[in-house]
Amino acid sequence: MRPSLGRGEVGVDVAACEVNTNYAITGDAELVFSGRSALRLSAAHRRATEGRGTTDRTVSPAPDEYEDTGMEGLYRYGAPGAQGSIEVEGGALAHRYTNNRAFTSAGDRDTLRLGGTFFWRVMPRTDLLFQAQRGEIDYKLAGSTLDSTERRLLVGAKWEATAATTGTAKFGRMRKDFEAGGRSSVSDSSWDVGVRWSPLTYSVFDFTSSKVTSETTLVGADTVVSKAYGVLWSHAWSSRVRTQALASLRNDAFVGAGINRNDDTTTFGLKVGYDFRRWLRLGAELTHYERESNLPTLDYKRNLLLFTMGATL
Repeated sequence: MRPSLGRGEVGVDVAACEVNTNYAITGDAELVFSGRSALRLSAAHRRATEGRGTTDRTVSPAPDEYEDTGMEGLYRYGAPGAQGSIEVEGGALAHRYTNNRAFTSAGDRDTLRLGGTFFWRVMPRTDLLFQAQRGEIDYKLAGSTLDSTERRLLVGAKWEATAATTGTAKFGRMRKDFEAGGRSSVSDSSWDVGVRWSPLTYSVFDFTSSKVTSETTLVGADTVVSKAYGVLWSHAWSSRVRTQALASLRNDAFVGAGINRNDDTTTFGLKVGYDFRRWLRLGAELTHYERESNLPTLDYKRNLLLFTMGATL
């Protein structure tokens, strides 16, 4: 078991002149039963704040605050270098808002996820993969029409082409079915791509892209189909000082007979971390968000400044 004291944050929303305190407590364990069988477990509790303008709820005097409590597990069967291997994973997450309950109670939900992946080695450093995922989303407000089931079937590859390049690419279909008859099901293409390029041992680039669905409380919309693209550059300037620079673009298309809304959100950020002690890291982050919508009243800009502290045992 490798416990962690987690990470604390004190954030300043520059545009709104607000100060928010967030934290996360995490723990994980890895159990190796044999050379071909292992189990990885993790648990986390997080308290965080949603930025103003990032949801479709009524704006309140104080920003919406929430707590996430969850557990995840992944079991792998297959020896290193074997022709085939299997991974089975599952998790549960409880999402609860702690203030502005007149508006946020509709967002309380429990999520259960289960998935399995079969790997088939076709080259010494390349595996083909076949993955199935299922999620159950249960909203706690009585009479909510947002309860749904999500399914994804993906095929792709996982590779280590060179010492400098590794990645996973999965493509397939996704389907979201609502329990309420008044909401339409969504069936669409889906993907998850992650590629890491390490030109230097102390400098790494991560490229990511995905397409997923989520719920929305916006009147007239049934669901949201989101496509995201991002790049993160991590660089170690010394044994104590590290930086991260990030840029991302997300497109949110609201699906429903009573809505015509499409949002593009761009994000740019810079993080600096300093290892004050072996067990204590201090940091600062500055992130700029900008949303452009086909509905002009929904455009916004936001600057977020965070001071962070992380500690481990």
